[in-house]
Amino acid sequence: MTSNPRRSLTREEQLVLVEVQELWGPQNSEADVFFTQANDAALFVKARDGSSPVAVVLTNLGRWYAEGSLTLEELHRQILGPASASGLTRFRAAIVRRFRHRRPAQ
Repeated sequence: MTSNPRRSLTREEQLVLVEVQELWGPQNSEADVFFTQANDAALFVKARDGSSPVAVVLTNLGRWYAEGSLTLEELHRQILGPASASGLTRFRAAIVRRFRHRRPAQ
């Protein structure tokens, strides 16, 4: 698969990347983001154990969150993917939600 040349992430894409880093760890960096032929920013999320449990399209998730189509909890579920079935991961997501503001100032 060939990816498009790099571009800067939008504010919404950056927000999703920050949430990925909060939930999965700082090993997920902007350098790992790739761009699809449609110019969407995407990321194969890396877990702390080195596995890649889920892929996220930062562009779509960021847009849907900004439009209000996704709540922060729903965004977290999308980012966690199949791991959201794990009680420990859900607990971590709940802690992150509790101690972080819901949306950045517009």
